[in-house]
Amino acid sequence: MGINVEDSVLDEWAASIGCQRGSFPSEYLGLPLGAKRNSVALWDPVIEKVQGKLSGWKSGTLSTAGRLILVKSVLSALPIYFLSIFPLPSSVGRHLNSLFANFLWGGGKTANKIHWIKWDTVCLPKDKGGLGIPNLKIMNRSLLGRWVWKFGVERESWWKKVDCCKNNLDQSSLSVPNAKFPQASWIWRGMVNNFTMDDEIGSCFRSHLKFKVGRGDAIFFWHDRWLLNVPLSMKFPRLFSLSTNKNGRVADFGSYESTGWVWEVRARRNLADWEFDLSLLLMTDLNNINLDPKEEDSLVWDGNGEGVFTIKSCRELLLSTGCSDCSWNSLVWKGLVPPRVDFFLWQLAHGKVAVKTELSKRGVLSESDINCPVCNQCPESTNHLFIHCNASWKLWNIFFRLWNVSFALPNDLKALLLSWDDLVPKSRIWKLIPGAVLWTVWKVRNSIVFDEGVSDFFLLSFLSRCRIASWFLAKEPKGAVSIDLLTGNPRLADSLPSCSKAKPKLTQWSPPPVGFFKMNVDGAVIRNWKKGGIGGLLRDSDSTVLMSFHEAVGSGPPILAELKAIRTGLKLFLSSVWSSSGRLILESDCSVALEWIKGLTSYPLCYESIVRDIQSMVLDRNVICCLVSRIANCKADDLAKKGIG
Repeated sequence: MGINVEDSVLDEWAASIGCQRGSFPSEYLGLPLGAKRNSVALWDPVIEKVQGKLSGWKSGTLSTAGRLILVKSVLSALPIYFLSIFPLPSSVGRHLNSLFANFLWGGGKTANKIHWIKWDTVCLPKDKGGLGIPNLKIMNRSLLGRWVWKFGVERESWWKKVDCCKNNLDQSSLSVPNAKFPQASWIWRGMVNNFTMDDEIGSCFRSHLKFKVGRGDAIFFWHDRWLLNVPLSMKFPRLFSLSTNKNGRVADFGSYESTGWVWEVRARRNLADWEFDLSLLLMTDLNNINLDPKEEDSLVWDGNGEGVFTIKSCRELLLSTGCSDCSWNSLVWKGLVPPRVDFFLWQLAHGKVAVKTELSKRGVLSESDINCPVCNQCPESTNHLFIHCNASWKLWNIFFRLWNVSFALPNDLKALLLSWDDLVPKSRIWKLIPGAVLWTVWKVRNSIVFDEGVSDFFLLSFLSRCRIASWFLAKEPKGAVSIDLLTGNPRLADSLPSCSKAKPKLTQWSPPPVGFFKMNVDGAVIRNWKKGGIGGLLRDSDSTVLMSFHEAVGSGPPILAELKAIRTGLKLFLSSVWSSSGRLILESDCSVALEWIKGLTSYPLCYESIVRDIQSMVLDRNVICCLVSRIANCKADDLAKKGIG
């Protein structure tokens, strides 16, 4: 392949080394190479693959729950590679969403089905009222946002070195906006714009991605968001205009004295009184920050406890914005009924099923033909069919009398589902009744409408009991009770012994063997990560406390406090008189920190110094590192909280 090279020259070169001549655009590692900007045609391979997977015959043979699983698997597999590199054009996003929505609701090229619930709601997590289908826009923005994190933490990676050398960038910079330049490729500009965009998603990125000051040699004093939520140049524009060092790093604005770090922000002239007041405000904020020459500047993601950016935590933050209703797990997703019944209950809780009043709103039926087919009296709405219809009302009351429950049926179906479990909290089979009743009423109603069935209350009651019994016995051991007996009297299930597995007891702390010492350590931080503490204690095989420690460690994510607690505990033991008397067992309740120390998973570059320090001490003295439960580490946790102060 050649760039600005004549075809005859390329042919000569290809013949001399015995290879074929290629041309742009081409494909490399599954991605288009040489494409001119983010065109719609660039996404054609993704759309073709999706259309091939979501074929019409699958839509007709799978249940709604089966189609949901297939849509989620296709979404998480096919477009993900492209979404991690290229910004998603809005037209392509709409096209893909249309394909997924048509397939989910049973439509396709030959048939159009009603999309009962809007797609933005469908893409919410299950506990927020959706189906957990990935939102393409949020997925794309989260994947592109990871490059911002990688640019800041992967300082020695080859891709960053090449990019910085090619575009004359400062390789020590942690901030992507400083790497934005007009000569950059359209792919890189899209990644930077994804972070700097002034919208809800861009604001979420910037508010949760923060700088942690160490030596102060990689963070720009005026231009980076390291002290406040906005750069200091925007918070104090007058002081910035008077500064003698507008592009300096944090370490350039002070020096180490005998009392510690002392800030010094120089101006090119003497300050006026009102400017001096601004300087006092700036110094008040600065005095809360102390530089540490032993620590590197780093990026911290406060969207999770580890301080490390992950796609999952970013998506959860973006999807949780504006979602206050978290009651859906108690409404629908209990895992007690078949998946297609769960899907139906979810649709029913939204009040969007194909009853006649809803069909009339969409122009499918006329208002003169919306009477309920079961009672043939009132207009058929969701609440009428499943609660107030004569057959449904009698069916609910049969179960109320069977369990001696006095309860007035609410007007809203969602309120009924929310309060149902509290009516008989100790019964296992009681929780199956709403799903069985609602599903049976729906099936009987459809047989009347489409198969010329008749309204038979005794059949309705029998089918509901059969479903309750079969669903209950599907989760019980064989031979617990016959299905006939349970169909006749569902309350028999309450007298059966529970088959649920006993919860394992929490492991208590145990002393080490003779000749060993055990050091338990822990770290703790307050909610905004501005203060942290560490603590630990050393005990012998007789459970005697030989020494303990607790101290404050300043600001930072929980994982940093855990690492500092481990390092401090190791140093104290190795410098004590007991280090020559036995081998050390170090216990922590932080699995991520222990995986980093053991080399099981990779760790961010910002934690490299402290992790390697711990690893060297562990290897030199053959220390055993173990993960313990929180209950077994409670004394170390108390000391860590005491260290916060």
